[in-house]
Amino acid sequence: DPAPETNLVFVNVAATGLTAKAIADALEKRGINIGAMGATRLRAVTHLDISRAQAEEAGQAFIDVVNKLRQ
Repeated sequence: DPAPETNLVFVNVAATGLTAKAIADALEKRGINIGAMGATRLRAVTHLDISRAQAEEAGQAFIDVVNKLRQ
């Protein structure tokens, strides 16, 4: 895998029908801090001490939260 050029990840959640705040709040309850930037944009920042497994865990938590909130 090529090395990433930044530690910032922006996600547009408009297609989910959910607000960025609702997703961020639900992730916060799981111990994952992500910023809501406007109605439908999230901003995540990774750190050097976060492992690949932890990043994948956060990604799966994001999927789980979106699926749960859309029910």
